[in-house]
Amino acid sequence: MRVSTPPPTALDVESLDYWRALCPKLHVEAGLGRPMFEIGDANELVGRLRLEGYVNVPGVLGQPVYEPLRACVETLHGAGIPLAFAFVYDEFWLAFQGISRFIEAALGKDYFALPDFWVWHLTASEQATGFAPHRDRVQPTLDPDNSPHSLTVWLPLSDATPLSGCIYVLPAQHDERFSRRVWDGPGNNKVEDLQNIRAVPAQAGSFLAWNQAILHWGGRASRRAEGPRTSAAFEFQRGDKPPFNEPLLDPQRVPPFAERLGLIGKQALQYQHMYPLAPEVERLAIELRDRFMPRVASAALPGSPGIEPEHRPHPPSNNRLPEQAPSEPNKPRLIDPKLVRESMTRRLFRRSVATGQITLPAVPSMVDEYVTMCDNLFAAMGSRFTAEELAYLRTVLEGQLAEAYAASPRSTVSISHDVPVGTTLNYHVSAQWKTIGETYHDWIATREPPLFGTQPDARVWALANEAADPRTHRVLDIGAGTGRNALALARRGHPVDVVELTPKFADMIRSDADRESLEVRVHQRDIFSTTDDLRRDYQLIVLSEVVPEFRRTQELRSLFELAAHCLVPGGRLVFNTFLACPGYTPDKAARELAEQMYTSIFTRPEMSTAAAGLPLELAADDSVYEYEKAHLPEGAWPPTSWYAGWISGLDVFDVERDECPIEMRWLVYRKTG
Repeated sequence: MRVSTPPPTALDVESLDYWRALCPKLHVEAGLGRPMFEIGDANELVGRLRLEGYVNVPGVLGQPVYEPLRACVETLHGAGIPLAFAFVYDEFWLAFQGISRFIEAALGKDYFALPDFWVWHLTASEQATGFAPHRDRVQPTLDPDNSPHSLTVWLPLSDATPLSGCIYVLPAQHDERFSRRVWDGPGNNKVEDLQNIRAVPAQAGSFLAWNQAILHWGGRASRRAEGPRTSAAFEFQRGDKPPFNEPLLDPQRVPPFAERLGLIGKQALQYQHMYPLAPEVERLAIELRDRFMPRVASAALPGSPGIEPEHRPHPPSNNRLPEQAPSEPNKPRLIDPKLVRESMTRRLFRRSVATGQITLPAVPSMVDEYVTMCDNLFAAMGSRFTAEELAYLRTVLEGQLAEAYAASPRSTVSISHDVPVGTTLNYHVSAQWKTIGETYHDWIATREPPLFGTQPDARVWALANEAADPRTHRVLDIGAGTGRNALALARRGHPVDVVELTPKFADMIRSDADRESLEVRVHQRDIFSTTDDLRRDYQLIVLSEVVPEFRRTQELRSLFELAAHCLVPGGRLVFNTFLACPGYTPDKAARELAEQMYTSIFTRPEMSTAAAGLPLELAADDSVYEYEKAHLPEGAWPPTSWYAGWISGLDVFDVERDECPIEMRWLVYRKTG
C-alpha cells in the first residue's frame, strides 16, 4: 500500500494510479452497480423523522461494505490527507446511494444531493470531538408537519459510542423552537433542560438521518474508547426547493473523477473553519476547486435562497468561480473510427433506463449459471460488473438459493434490477417458496381442468382388473389428487382408502364420492405422519405422480415399509418414478433442478437399497410413456398437454426424448408371503 507522508501534490491527486494504490480494495471510475440496502419500512422511518427530527437505523450496510470504507479513512488519516478525499472512491458515493429508498420517502423522488459532504476520524483521545452543537440550517427547512426540505445522512463506519464521540441530539418534540418555528437567533444552540438531550450510539453499518433544523453535535471522545470513531455524511434536499448550496448534484450519479476532485476541493475549503488546512493543502484545494468545479457548476440551478453567512454552521465556499483562461487549440490527433464508435455505443447503453425482475427456480448447485446470466444481462444494459462485484453477487445468490431450496422444492429466487441513466445498476435478490399443498391449491385456482386427465392410469387399471371380485380387493390410493384413479376404482366396486395432502383435493374427492355414493374413505394428511388409521389388508397400493415429489431416499424407504406393513401377502405396490438411465449418474445440480420440476430422480441402486430386507419383490418395470400410450383408451393419450414431455424427463433436460438421461418408469412390487 502506498502511503504518502507529506501532503499529496497536485500531480498525485490527479493520478488515478495514486488513489488506486493508496486504497487498493476500493475503486475509482469502475462503473460499480449501485447497491440497494434493506432499510425496513421507509414510511415508518419518515414518521419518526417528522416526530423526533432524526432516525437511527441499524444493520443497513454489511461489514463487506463498511469495512473497506473505514480502512480507507484510517489510511487517509495516517497519511495526513484531508479526509474529504475519501470521496475520490466510488464506494463512498454508492454507500449513500444504497439508502436512496429512504431519502426518496423523506424528500421525494426528484431530490438532489447537495455539494456538502464530510468524513470524520475521531481518535481515542480526550481532545477529539465532532462538530459543536449546531443546526445545519437556520432558515425554515420544514413543512408545517415537519416534513423536511433538506436532510443530513450520517454513516458510522465504526461503532459510535458515548466513549468514541457518538452523535447527540435534542429531539424535535422536546425543542421549543420547533413549536415557535424559529431556528435562528441568539441561543439557538442552547439546551434549557439537559435531560432532554439524547445520545444516539450507532453500530458500524447503521445510518442516521436528521432534518437540518434539529440541534445536534458530535460528542467528545475518550482515551478509554475501544478505537477511533470513523464516519461520513452527505446532505440532500428536495427537488422543488431552491438550492441551499450549489451546484446541486444528481444523487443517482457517481461524478467522474475530475468532478470529484473539484467537489472535494470545495469541501476542504468550506469546512476549514472546523478543520484548518496547512497552507500548501489550502493552495491545493483552491487549485482543485478552481480547475474542476466549473465542470460541476455548469449544472447548478439559479436562485439560491439568500442565507446570511453567519447563520450557516458550515458556510460554503464561493461557487462563483472566475472564468478559466482559454486553452490552446488541440493538436491534431489520429482518430480511430472503431474506438469512436465503441465509445458512442457505451454512452448509448448508459442512457438506457430499465427496470425488471427475473424469477427462477432455486437450484443452489447451479449458482454459476445464475451469475453468468446476471453478468450478461447487466452488461447488455451498460453496467459491466467487476470480478469483485460478481463475487459479491455470487455470495448473495448462494445465500438466497440455499435458503429457498432448503425451505421447499417449490421455491424460487427473484432478481429485481433497476437501471437509471448512467452506469448505475441496482439489484435485489430475494427468495420465495410455497408448500406442495399451496402449490396445488394455486393449480386449482388458476388452471383449467382436468388437471391430470380424465381417465385412470392404464397401468393401475390393468392391475385392478386382475381382481375377479373387486369388492374383496381393497385399494389404498396415496396422493390421489383429484381422484382420477380412486373414483374410477370405486366405481368398479373396489373399497378405496385415500390419503391426500392437499385439502382442496381431499374435499373434491369426498364431494364426488358422496354424490355417487361410492365407498371411498378420505384422510387429509401427510402419508408419513401416521399409519394408525390405515388397514392391513390392502390388495393394491397406488402412488401415481407422487414419488417425483420425494426429496430423499429415506422417503422411498418409508414407502416400502408402509407397503410391507399394510399389504396382504401377494398384494402389490405400484408407483411411477423417474429413474436414471443406465450409464448416467445424476449430479447434485441435476437432482436439485429435477426436484423443482416435479421430477425427483432416483437410481436403480437407490431403489434396491430402499427396499432391501423387506418382503417385497420387483414384479414389473415398464416405461410410463410406452405403457400409457399403448393402453389408454382411444383419444385419451396424452392425458394433458404437458404429460408426454414431463414423463420423458424433458422438463429437466432440454434434449430430444431419445437423448434424455432419465425416464419415468412404472414399478410394481409384490409382497411375498
